[in-house]
Amino acid sequence: MPIVKNAARGRPRSDARERILDSAAALIADKGEGVSTDDIADSAGVARRTVFNYFPAREDLIRACMAPMLEDGISIAERLLAAGKRGPGALGELCGELLRRHGKRIGLLGAVDFARAAGVEATHVTYIDKFRQLAGEEVDGQTLWAVYRCFAPLARTVAQDHDGPERFSAAMRGLVEGMLEARRGKP
Repeated sequence: MPIVKNAARGRPRSDARERILDSAAALIADKGEGVSTDDIADSAGVARRTVFNYFPAREDLIRACMAPMLEDGISIAERLLAAGKRGPGALGELCGELLRRHGKRIGLLGAVDFARAAGVEATHVTYIDKFRQLAGEEVDGQTLWAVYRCFAPLARTVAQDHDGPERFSAAMRGLVEGMLEARRGKP
């Protein structure tokens, strides 16, 4: 199928959906879920109606950004668990692999309120369960909250670096190790 140029913007239409998803992920990770459709359209270089053509409701857009990452996270975690990997190193490996696969979109995992993310709630619960299994011990809500709050800023910081996934993996591993040690009362 030939690529058709959008005369108004001068870019191929074939990549409009991906540009919308990339822009939405970056803006939501940066500014929160309240970012406007106009801002997403401007960032993606498309008309506002193009966003709605691909994603009729905001929940559709968030689901399209989130579901593949959560599903990959579950798959990666299951592979690590099957290989007998546990602990902060396994969690770091999970985070690094997610960044490797999803690049700039990864910041969404720490920026979206999953209690309101229509269509991905059950997948998110499964992802968190796998995350806890990978920890190798009970991970409390405080540790999960700290990891999630740090996830997006750390991912954004290293996403474009050639060694970003490795640095992200090490940073997340260190964060989890520190949180678990603090919880155990070690200095």
